[in-house]
Amino acid sequence: MLSAATISNAVFSLILVICLILISAYLLRTWRNYRASLVPGKIRVFKTFISPAHGAQVEILETRPIDFKRKLVLIRRGQAFHLLLCGEERDIVIETGILDDTNERSTDNI
Repeated sequence: MLSAATISNAVFSLILVICLILISAYLLRTWRNYRASLVPGKIRVFKTFISPAHGAQVEILETRPIDFKRKLVLIRRGQAFHLLLCGEERDIVIETGILDDTNERSTDNI
């Protein structure tokens, strides 16, 4: 037969397990939201250690998270820039061949 003490221990254990699951889910959600809010442009420390190879033709300039599954990536290949949408299932080229016209702008003001 089940005594009152056994039943109360079982109920207490069940409540404890449910509370631990809820706390773990809350902490995981908080960690994921914090991780998604990080913008690579704000963290300059890692960029000094991860520099592109000498004479590299392709360079990742910036990444922006859209949601947990997708992100926008701006890459440079030679003098042209390309904007990519990277996701879990496939990657899409949004805009290609964006030319670097910063030199033209600086010489126009002279």
